[in-house]
Amino acid sequence: MIAPRENAKNEDREQQRRATMEPVFSATGLVQRVLLWGPVVVSAGLAALAVRLAGESPATAIGLLVLSASAFLPALLARRRFRRMLQSGDPILISALWRTALEGTPHSQATEALMNALTFAACGWVDEARMHLGRASRGTVWDPAGEHRLIVETLLEAFDGDRSLAVRLAERFAALPLPAGGARVRREVVALRVSMGALARAFAHESISGDLEALERAARSSPLVSWAMRYAAAIVSVDHDQPERALAMLEGAPHWPPQSAFRAFHRELVLHIARSTPKASAHHGDVQP
Repeated sequence: MIAPRENAKNEDREQQRRATMEPVFSATGLVQRVLLWGPVVVSAGLAALAVRLAGESPATAIGLLVLSASAFLPALLARRRFRRMLQSGDPILISALWRTALEGTPHSQATEALMNALTFAACGWVDEARMHLGRASRGTVWDPAGEHRLIVETLLEAFDGDRSLAVRLAERFAALPLPAGGARVRREVVALRVSMGALARAFAHESISGDLEALERAARSSPLVSWAMRYAAAIVSVDHDQPERALAMLEGAPHWPPQSAFRAFHRELVLHIARSTPKASAHHGDVQP
């Protein structure tokens, strides 16, 4: 029989273990602040995996969190340039960043596949994102990366799949336990979950009050998924007969390649607005044929 004091210690350890396995960040909120922490380079997706793996393998968690930046990131990427890279709509360019940052770290191939799945999904490259997700499923980080996978799967189903399933996946994401971090961490996690729910509802044409504002905030604050959020916000704006607001979300869009679902979304939105409100679309003639 375990003594009361020892039993209490075991309970404390178990609570700590569960807390470390809960997601603190997904692959969006932290990524915009990666370069604020000097030599510690952290992608939000890697942070999520590290937190989940910390209880099982502290060395792996440290390897994922602390990536040497002395020879690469600070000199090469100023904060604004890094943000522009994430908003470029070029998943090949962004994936090269993950490859360099992860080189030599534990589980680097599986983790890189997860980050690439998110990156390609966030740029609308659905087939490529699914390919990378399939590669990640064979890695040891698959199970701990449940939150990360929910984000990717929600995006994929919203863009090119079962949109009612995307709504359900976003609901599952929202229902996950909040992390054990401070108030700021919790606010960021809640904001991410709210925006993912809003995105799924937008593509299902089931938006609710507050969704448009949540998407616009996410488009500004989360550069990795900025364009995904902007297209979702444009859809909600069109659904609510606000063409000018929709066009503002499309302003400055990259010229999407055929591999990206965003090419068709952009064209469809611009043509719809042109037919319904010609004056609003007079200065937005690029339909990306």
